Amino acid sequence: MSKPYQTLILSVTTLFFLVTLCAAKENHFSVQGQVFCDVCRAGFFTKPCTYIKGATVRLECRNREQDTVLTFKGEATTDDSGTYHISVDGPDFEDDICEVKLVKSPDSDCNEINVKNSNDKARVSLAANSGMTSDVRMANPIGFLKKSANSECSKLLEAMGVVPDT
Repeated sequence: MSKPYQTLILSVTTLFFLVTLCAAKENHFSVQGQVFCDVCRAGFFTKPCTYIKGATVRLECRNREQDTVLTFKGEATTDDSGTYHISVDGPDFEDDICEVKLVKSPDSDCNEINVKNSNDKARVSLAANSGMTSDVRMANPIGFLKKSANSECSKLLEAMGVVPDT
């Protein structure tokens, strides 16, 4: 066999190996976010809100086509600043819908989960080819509702033009 053909075969074999290696690559993501106590029961973070230490959250990924097919599940507990970190190792989740959801609050006065608004969960993208260069995915803050709104909240929300659901 001539030298040019050997070089061509070696090049094609190397290229095939590299493509196969890239396709089989496992991904690593770190999902981060914060959990707060919605002391105004506003459905979003306001200035008087506080972050919750020891709250439990769950990351769930479900197949976009078959919502009942769970492809990933992981839990974490928040630190002193109300921040959680969930490590995700595995395949690409490009065809999935991934959401961080509230599970449990250690604060008995601030443990209500309000499913009427989107304050109880945060959607995150765990697709490798999303255009994001970092493997850290930041989720929007999610919050438990306080049993009753703080007294300073009515003036604050009125100034913002917001009438909260109670």
